Amino acid sequence: MALPGKLIGALFVVLLIAGCGMKVTTDFDKSVDFSRLRTYDWAPREESATSDPRAENSLLISRIRTAVERELSAMGYRKAATGDPDFLVGHLVTTQTRFPPSFKDAGWQSGLPTEVDQYEEGTLILDLIDPNGMRLMWRGTATTPLDESAGPRQREATINEAVQSILKRFPPQQK
Repeated sequence: MALPGKLIGALFVVLLIAGCGMKVTTDFDKSVDFSRLRTYDWAPREESATSDPRAENSLLISRIRTAVERELSAMGYRKAATGDPDFLVGHLVTTQTRFPPSFKDAGWQSGLPTEVDQYEEGTLILDLIDPNGMRLMWRGTATTPLDESAGPRQREATINEAVQSILKRFPPQQK
């Protein structure tokens, strides 16, 4: 039984997106002694850098903060009881529309459709900031395709995975 071209194209997009996985990157200031860090607090929220309501809402912010606090606590960091933390944590979420490569661009010359649907990609950025001077000390990002039909549990699971994946690389291995 032959599959219609559109069905094959849709299956290719699903496999392409599913195969993308989460991409995690980090960067840091090599002059910082990360071993001295013990306590943290949240950086003051600035005006939103995005106008995307999917990226800026109280439910999302709460899930991110809960995941970050859980991970930092498991790593031995504690939230500062007073206003004098060793570092501040900031976060930003961005979304972007992506277009997977077409069959033709990927080298497929089988006569199948060469256009595929777009998808949304989300990026979570975690910043660790020196409270004295508000200088960025460490940044971690996780980028993944978004499932627009995901429910609250799936969204929370994705956030938890992103935060774990990012903070797994903190503190940086300085050589």
